Amino acid sequence: MTTEIVNFEAVGISETLMARLAEQGIDKPTPIQQQAIPVLLSGQDLMGLAQTGTGKTAAYLLPLIQKLSEGAKGKGPRRPRVLVLAPTRELAHQISISLRDFSRGITLRYVTICGGERYNNQISALKKGVDFIIATPGRFEDLQERGVIDLSEIEHVILDEADQMIDLGFYQPIKRICASTPQPCQTIFFSATMPAEMKALSDEFLHVHV
Repeated sequence: MTTEIVNFEAVGISETLMARLAEQGIDKPTPIQQQAIPVLLSGQDLMGLAQTGTGKTAAYLLPLIQKLSEGAKGKGPRRPRVLVLAPTRELAHQISISLRDFSRGITLRYVTICGGERYNNQISALKKGVDFIIATPGRFEDLQERGVIDLSEIEHVILDEADQMIDLGFYQPIKRICASTPQPCQTIFFSATMPAEMKALSDEFLHVHV
């Protein structure tokens, strides 16, 4: 009989992050978090099928915040190490808010890159240096073409609500963006469904399947 996991310590989350979760009244991992967090902490790729509202954002943000906070970088310019792609501006900002709340007290920087907002603010943040980029594919490729995004140190790529991005016509941009990141890197896909295009992406870019 399998013992039920009842807290975040059991899935490998640090005391610092558990304190941030406790501040938000979160003390037990959801099923997707129980399954995904140990896999992501181990550095493996992941294809997760999860509906909205199941806690998938924390399922990938918590292990990545922990990995980046533990892996000290040198004194050179800060370059992004995590790229999160989301289908809409609203979701991109929700992810950024979660990142801000989970990482409070940890020195990590992020920028939200999406359409309908000023280019200058996004470009300025990139030039100052960030650890996380949370972006919609269209604006991300726009800035990529302008030469202001340096992906040379990207270690983790996440597609959040991947099937929605495909439905919105972002299949080819997603392929181009994933192909432009250093390989190998940890690749994480979360999707509510598995359309044919999603299967093709996972076959091409997920190197260690779980």
